[in-house]
Amino acid sequence: MQATARDIQWHGLRALETAGYPIVLHVYDENVAEVPEGFGSVEEFERIMGDLPEWCSGWPIKANGGWRGKRYRK
Repeated sequence: MQATARDIQWHGLRALETAGYPIVLHVYDENVAEVPEGFGSVEEFERIMGDLPEWCSGWPIKANGGWRGKRYRK
């Protein structure tokens, strides 16, 4: 099951990089990108992460709880 979750997360990470969100950190189910002020939005980030690979489309998976800040927090 963890390998499946990792594959889904990796799909999202690649899509984020392609969309201009350079990933600087990912821990378990958290992904962190460092972008210039004014670039993108939390909603776009979550939408990109929620765009699932074809082999699991329709699964009830959603990215939420995103936030924007100057420093990483837990």
